[in-house]
Amino acid sequence: MTRLSLPLALAVLAAAARADVLHVPKDFPQIQDAIDAAQAGDEIVIAAGTYEGVFDIDGKVDLHLRGQGTVHLIGSVAGEPNLLVSLCQQITLERLRIEDSEGDGIRLFQSSTVTLLHCVVSAAAEVGVDVDTCDHVTVEHCLVTGSGSDGLLASNTDTLSVIQSTIKDSGLIGLQVSEGQGHLLDRVIVDGSVEVGIGFGIGTVQGLSGSILRKCVVRNTQQTGIEVNAVGALVDGNRIFGATNSMQLLGDGCVVRKNRCVKPSSRGVLVSDGSHQVLENRVIKPLGAGVAVSDSGNQLIRDNTVIKPQDGFTISSGSNGSTLMGNRVVAPLGRGYQIAADETLATDNRVSGAGDLGFDVVGAGCLFVGNKAKGSANFDLFDSSGSANTYVDNDFGTTSFN
Repeated sequence: MTRLSLPLALAVLAAAARADVLHVPKDFPQIQDAIDAAQAGDEIVIAAGTYEGVFDIDGKVDLHLRGQGTVHLIGSVAGEPNLLVSLCQQITLERLRIEDSEGDGIRLFQSSTVTLLHCVVSAAAEVGVDVDTCDHVTVEHCLVTGSGSDGLLASNTDTLSVIQSTIKDSGLIGLQVSEGQGHLLDRVIVDGSVEVGIGFGIGTVQGLSGSILRKCVVRNTQQTGIEVNAVGALVDGNRIFGATNSMQLLGDGCVVRKNRCVKPSSRGVLVSDGSHQVLENRVIKPLGAGVAVSDSGNQLIRDNTVIKPQDGFTISSGSNGSTLMGNRVVAPLGRGYQIAADETLATDNRVSGAGDLGFDVVGAGCLFVGNKAKGSANFDLFDSSGSANTYVDNDFGTTSFN
């Protein structure tokens, strides 16, 4: 990550002794003129109006650009970001509208402690906000809309915080954090992404760790709502409406709890790599499974509720050693629980009114304790393992063992 050099550190100390307010266009006719003249600690105040061009903040320390009234910055150079911040420290961009860029809207490169506050980025031909090789970047109360590529993309960056911001109608991924650590996505709304809504570590090379994704809302995403490819992430209290799979989990050691997945066209929560804790989530009317585990063992799946799915929980044959505890399935069209994995521990799970089987068990060496199934159209328990499993204190209305 970028480090503050001795000359820049001395400039920060000098800023305490003097700080000017530079007005555009009163003091400087062009924004770039004011940027070039600014010293550490200065504030550039831009009067309401439309300013066309490409604006470059390069090597600056402790600089604040603030729009006064409605300030439009219109991009005009193909492939170039409308506003570039590079090799900087302590930069704040406030109340600016970045519009119609023919490249990225805003690009932050090799910079530290950068804040975007109450900014709007609209109709960028490429990425709306591109954060590359930075640390301690905050995007708060911002709107990014109509980007040709990703709405917000962060790569090779640590400690990105995106707070109470909205990303709409992105051409690819709404919000993508590809690697790094210490990220926080908090109360972000992502609406109308062509591909993934929020990608937490998509296509990661270096890995994403120690990060939090909480209380975000994803709507109208054509593919996955939230994809998590991270180590030790907390994914807490998010809401996903629509999407193919509401959530997909890769990486390892993530805690995914109290999320709400509404009407996915396939699965609510898909676990396809690593071992995770899937806790207290609520999945409503998925056209596929509420929670599906594919070739990934040692999951803890506890206290989840799935309402009117095709199937409630499906644990594939390659997902051995998982625990299902205290889960509930209401009125599945097909099966409540399909367990094809070996050595599954299932305790205190419930299903009522299954359209097919309550518990469909194929795996061997499993232990079932205190489970309950009632009112299934076929059997409440159908075990085709050849008596390879153990049942203790369960309550099944109808059973079949093959």
